[in-house]
Amino acid sequence: MITWFNAPNEGLSPGGQLTLKTLTATENKTYSEEGTAYTSVTVNVEGGGGSSDFSTAEVTVVNQKNSDISFIMPVIMEAEDDYPATVLSTTTMLAHSTVHNVAPLYKGEADATTDPGNTIAITGNATNEGEYIFITGDCTITIS
Repeated sequence: MITWFNAPNEGLSPGGQLTLKTLTATENKTYSEEGTAYTSVTVNVEGGGGSSDFSTAEVTVVNQKNSDISFIMPVIMEAEDDYPATVLSTTTMLAHSTVHNVAPLYKGEADATTDPGNTIAITGNATNEGEYIFITGDCTITIS
């Protein structure tokens, strides 16, 4: 035997009424409110997708020399006008210039190099061996 009945619009719950709401989730967490049921949920959470071997570092390169130099490192360039987003690796730096870059790191490191014979000073998360530089995070590289 089936018994039909009309439930109130607010719903039923033990010990009181149940409130029905819509929910927009804006961060990864558990959403719960006692006495509340969600009629619809909109998820608007950035990111996701799990972990990655890739990260980025803010790298400032300062050329203090009186001449242009070559500086080679991976650099992320954002899309502009007619050019798509790209990853470049060779930069010719003008004398007495400063360049701010975003470098992609693979498993926490990016490698860079400059002309042999340059003096390299580093502040931040990088080390150098001769003209080779190992970038592990945000840093400033000064070449003289």
